[in-house]
Amino acid sequence: MGCYLCGGKGVIRQQKGRDICSKCFCRLIEKRIRKYSRVNKCFNNKDRILVIGDLAGYFVSNIVGKRPVKLFFRAKEDKGFVKKNKISKIVPNWTLDDEATDFLEEVFDKKKRKTEKKHVNLLANITDVEAKLFAKLKKIKFKPNKKNKDVIKLIEELTKKHTHARFSLMKNIRALEKLGLR
Repeated sequence: MGCYLCGGKGVIRQQKGRDICSKCFCRLIEKRIRKYSRVNKCFNNKDRILVIGDLAGYFVSNIVGKRPVKLFFRAKEDKGFVKKNKISKIVPNWTLDDEATDFLEEVFDKKKRKTEKKHVNLLANITDVEAKLFAKLKKIKFKPNKKNKDVIKLIEELTKKHTHARFSLMKNIRALEKLGLR
């Protein structure tokens, strides 16, 4: 089948069952991340940003561009480093799957996650599979975070029946956050 966007050779099957070429796939992911950044006003000109992971670094560098921000790149978050360098924003490799898993663990296990106000979950609107594929196509290192296997299994079962289950869950999580219920 052909790519539903450009008509080229579709090599990636999307959740709606449509095929897309690798070039359009990468463009679509980048567009989603940029839109998320713009809508949520993630970065200001005076920010000091700690970027954790190569994939997050790729997106932050492209979004920030030539703005007068200070970027720091690390493999892991270090509170001492954050304090010493007066970091105002932290961008982790935190995907939609991490967000959904975390929320469902909160619901089922009654574990209240302590959210960092400095965290900007820039990758929160792409799945682990999309992130891995994007990273592979762009030759960027990316390793998904470890997650609760039972919760991931539940999310996979939901996604088999309802292809947009992850995205719907994310939308509801954001609605709860706006209401102050999370």
